[in-house]
Amino acid sequence: KIEILRVYDIKSTYIKNILDCLMDLPELYSLTINVIDNIDDVNIFYIKIFGLSKLTFCQVEYKTIPTKTNRNYLVIDETIFSPLQQLIINADFPTNSLDILFSYLPQIRRLSIDRLTPSTTKQIKPIIMPYLKHVTLKLNNIKFNEFEQIMKNFFENIQILSINTNNDQDYIQATKWEQLIINHIPDLNIFSLYYDGIDNTTSIHNHFQLNELIENFNSSFWIERKWFFNYQYVDEESSDGGIVYTIDPYR
Repeated sequence: KIEILRVYDIKSTYIKNILDCLMDLPELYSLTINVIDNIDDVNIFYIKIFGLSKLTFCQVEYKTIPTKTNRNYLVIDETIFSPLQQLIINADFPTNSLDILFSYLPQIRRLSIDRLTPSTTKQIKPIIMPYLKHVTLKLNNIKFNEFEQIMKNFFENIQILSINTNNDQDYIQATKWEQLIINHIPDLNIFSLYYDGIDNTTSIHNHFQLNELIENFNSSFWIERKWFFNYQYVDEESSDGGIVYTIDPYR
């Protein structure tokens, strides 16, 4: 019997047949799939995976066609509930599919999305995720106010949060984080932030301005939690701006 399956460098033309065959593996609990080209319909791809009755771990990697936006979004199917506890998505994933994703994953505990992309086509429905404790997100041009709403909608019970982002200076405004964490993520105990503001039209173009922003992360709120920050400023002819990141006090 097969319990763990890893499929690498597969073409999308074969993916449907492969996923159909997985239905004949009733003991499969761990699945890794790497698709090397564009998936035509992301919804069908996920529906097949979420239909696997014993699957608790899944890692997927694929590409999508930007022009086929309707097929890049998930569609709800109220008859399917996945037992997945950990999901890693190494692909573009739109924010307006998060509520549908979570409707399939009532037991999810750990989520990682490598490229979360902005979308404005619909209102995102809040869902309480009581078991979701560990979230890792790489944000692709998502403004802080949209990110903040996502946190309020889905992630109020998380304990570990890792964010990689760029584009919006609000991500390095200490008071915004303090209010978000105090009011909406009270159980958070491990926090990691990486902000890349180099070569950005909205980035900081002054070393002293960046230093002043980082000083705001030295308040008692951050010190008590042992969340410390550092930064690197780049001032070159071809690029300028700053990188801000958390540091591990135990290293």
